[in-house]
Amino acid sequence: MERVLYFLQHHRLGPSEENNAKLAQVGMAPLHSGISYFDLLRRQDMDYATLSRLFDVPQADRQVAEQVEIQAKYDGYISKQKAEVAKALKLEAKRLPADFDYLHMKELSREAAEKLDRVQPRSIGQAARISGVSPADIGVLLVALEAARRQKDAQDE
Repeated sequence: MERVLYFLQHHRLGPSEENNAKLAQVGMAPLHSGISYFDLLRRQDMDYATLSRLFDVPQADRQVAEQVEIQAKYDGYISKQKAEVAKALKLEAKRLPADFDYLHMKELSREAAEKLDRVQPRSIGQAARISGVSPADIGVLLVALEAARRQKDAQDE
């Protein structure tokens, strides 16, 4: 599977008359610029069997072809999920001081300030999971943390 994926991701198909004629045979739009075989496989109306019938790509048994198709079709979603997981982990690492005074932060919504004061989250990630705390409130907390960090750095100098 890795060998097939590597090939598809690193070999490109140009917008030649011959290639566009092959695509037209299966009802696909012509190419206007180069595209990797992997990106071609990502198209809704393309599958590995058709790709290997039309173009010189590595032969793969049914299971490998199916896994490669799934990888291609869902690559964008998988990348987004990985980015969201990385973002969540980054927010989990941002610690909130135990003595953070949420009630006196005018920028926070009243509901968020009250809930944050009651729950006393340990991290930005935990704060983000509290019902009633909006992404805007999280942004306010991040700005406040950064301001506190800069103030501390200035005092330490």
